[in-house]
Amino acid sequence: MRGGSPSGAARRNTVSSGFRHYTGCDMTLAYPGVGSHSKPSRWLSARASLAVRLRLAMFAGAAISATAAAIAGSPEAMQAADPELAFLLRGMALLKAAMVFAALGILFWRFAAPVTPPIAAGYLACVWTGAAAAMLIGQLSYLVAASVMFHAATLAILLIAWRDQRTFRTGNNQGRASTHG
Repeated sequence: MRGGSPSGAARRNTVSSGFRHYTGCDMTLAYPGVGSHSKPSRWLSARASLAVRLRLAMFAGAAISATAAAIAGSPEAMQAADPELAFLLRGMALLKAAMVFAALGILFWRFAAPVTPPIAAGYLACVWTGAAAAMLIGQLSYLVAASVMFHAATLAILLIAWRDQRTFRTGNNQGRASTHG
């Protein structure tokens, strides 16, 4: 329309610049696709594809490592254990398995954002090691080695999350790691 209301593109620019004026942030840069009605870019689809591959690798690797630990565990240890001690250790194994499932859920969320290859590899190795260790503890096999593996994986995943710059980002905050330097 001539002389009437602005066109759709001009209206979107006005809304976007108005939002930027009041908040100090441009939503079109923070969230691709906001303020425009275009198709998702190849970058977004490549990032989504990487997230899907990381998530599949995480779940498949955890299942494979737990299965390998179940095969490698010795059933003689379960039969020779004191029934009360076995009950206690199985309860501990269930708690450790719950911690592994919590880590899987948190990493499922974390892999939605871009992640560097060393950080992703560290996360995957830790969750796979934790899954195998929880299975070994549940079988009452190699208890000392399995508990060392589990606690080392837990400590390592916490250290990796601490060093991961994207873990603490929320909104326009650039995170703990980038505000110190």
